Amino acid sequence: MNKRTEQTDSNILIVDDDLANIRFLSMLLKEEGYTVRIALNGQTALDTLTTKLPDLILLDITMPDMSGFEVCQHLKASEQYKEIPVIFLSSLEKTVDKVKGFQVGAIDYITKPFAPEEVLARLKTHLSLRIMQRRLEKQNIQLQEAGEQLERRVQERTRELSKANAALRESEERYTDLYNNAPDMYASVDAKSALVLRCNQTLANKLGYSKSEIIGQPIFALYHQDSMAAVQTTFRGFLETGEIHNAEQQLKPRDGSKIDVNMNVTAVRCATKMAKCSTAVPVGLILLNANKLKKRCGNNRNYWKRYLTAHLIYIS
Repeated sequence: MNKRTEQTDSNILIVDDDLANIRFLSMLLKEEGYTVRIALNGQTALDTLTTKLPDLILLDITMPDMSGFEVCQHLKASEQYKEIPVIFLSSLEKTVDKVKGFQVGAIDYITKPFAPEEVLARLKTHLSLRIMQRRLEKQNIQLQEAGEQLERRVQERTRELSKANAALRESEERYTDLYNNAPDMYASVDAKSALVLRCNQTLANKLGYSKSEIIGQPIFALYHQDSMAAVQTTFRGFLETGEIHNAEQQLKPRDGSKIDVNMNVTAVRCATKMAKCSTAVPVGLILLNANKLKKRCGNNRNYWKRYLTAHLIYIS
């Protein structure tokens, strides 16, 4: 936007009861491209503000009925009009009059008789300041709106995270409940150290140990010596495939007896390495194993009772 276009967009209100002054200033400003409005007294000036706000007011001090000082006081007392810049027009040379003008809210003085160059220079200076002020006000509004929008997004995201965390806690609670109370035996094992990280109560009960006695021990210590060779072969396959399905092994309870188990091992994986957290073996897998076992055992209830399903979840 060029300079002349900015001037054309600006409208100036001239308030003066002297027609000669009105004529001179009006012609001067119109030649420069300004839109000019005229008021011959203070009350008319205040009334015309209700139609359209001017970008700047040239206000004569010495007028009948209402002086320029009084008009300016009315303007500055209004929230709607107080930001309009006011330049006083005066032939008064006394310092006390100029001080009073600044006290009531004027931004500058132009003395009579008018010098065209001075009028235009002061006008352009204060209009430029007004334009910059409006731009800053607009930017502040935009920044405030952006800040409010960001705050709303943060609050919305916080609510989403809160819901997600609540759902995660609920899921973890369900998993923990499933893990601890499942009728099958469960153990979570570190893939590198082969140490038991956690186990459910079913495993502890079947082996005759407390959970604290099992956790921290090598998983291989739970297997019966007679099946150790098969266990080692099975787990070598696990290191290659990351899973074991329906491997028949034997666990060793505290009393030294044997418990035949149909073992399943699941490796929980992430993008870079074998997993950081254990997850419950799906219920469908448990039921599938049970159905396979039922087919194998038939109606042999004693064999069915002691042929259990063991699930190992390897994590790292």
